[in-house]
Amino acid sequence: MQKIFVIHNLLPGVTREQFDSWSREVDQGVMSRRDGCIRYEVYYVEGDPTGGEPFCHVVEDIDVEDVDRFMASLKTPEMERVMASFKDYGDISSVRFVVGSKINPARLPSAHSQPGS
Repeated sequence: MQKIFVIHNLLPGVTREQFDSWSREVDQGVMSRRDGCIRYEVYYVEGDPTGGEPFCHVVEDIDVEDVDRFMASLKTPEMERVMASFKDYGDISSVRFVVGSKINPARLPSAHSQPGS
């Protein structure tokens, strides 16, 4: 499994309520049905815990079986319509994709292991 994060800003003047409606009614249903999509969730960036300004408004968190297969599934007439409507809500120039894979945690000794065993 691989992870894709998509980050972007809302257009000036677009409210959260407007974006929420579009995200729920258009984007989330289509994106979650893409080939190889395991999970698709959308988050608002609420702030920066260090006190700085957040660098984006929205993070899309996507788990996929295969990045290439998922990205190829975005080249459909259905996705073209989603992207065309996204331009009414999101700042297309701010969209960034990041792909990664999980670093598995170290195996910790079980509570029942004896030191040196």
